[in-house]
Amino acid sequence: NITICDVAERTVGDGPCPSGEVEKEKNVFDFVYAHDVVHDMTNPKALIRDVYHRLSDRGCWVIVDIDCSDDEIANLENPSAATMYGFSCFLCLACSSSTKDGAA
Repeated sequence: NITICDVAERTVGDGPCPSGEVEKEKNVFDFVYAHDVVHDMTNPKALIRDVYHRLSDRGCWVIVDIDCSDDEIANLENPSAATMYGFSCFLCLACSSSTKDGAA
């Protein structure tokens, strides 16, 4: 079964079942997939903490993010750099700073 957690409605920390259906201690994920999302979170530390506590002992968390460098010169060699930079400035930064306590 697949459970999609829309963090606007509830957190990963709530587990795969809505609150009250199953005891929280029994709610664990065997697999968590985050594609191009962790850097957009207003509170990525909370997401990381929640996944860590909800991931089963043999569980797997796959985090996929854009391929870029911390070095601006190295990024100039990437043909998609301008597009990624634009998205980063106008979408990612806006999302991660959208709350008073945002991480951005």
